[in-house]
Amino acid sequence: MLLVGPARREYAGLVFSHLLIATDFSQPSRLAARSARALAIAYNAKVTLLHVVDRDDTQEVRNNAATLLDAFAEDLLEGVSDIDVSVVEHHHADVAI
Repeated sequence: MLLVGPARREYAGLVFSHLLIATDFSQPSRLAARSARALAIAYNAKVTLLHVVDRDDTQEVRNNAATLLDAFAEDLLEGVSDIDVSVVEHHHADVAI
């Protein structure tokens, strides 16, 4: 989880105003989303749910990712008042390892 934005509340010296959840739809990412949900509700924080697809993927794959991301948000982020859902295109060749 990544915290960004102006401070709204503090917890043990940490600011929780905006949580970023990057997901690949795996079980570990679902568990992380549940933890983020609890924080978002407790601190009335905004949540950005993010999934990255390869630019070379077909439009069908991108559309399916958007549908899965919406379902992921509905299933795991119930009760969060401010959610932004985003599918981002990236090309694996742009990343240096």
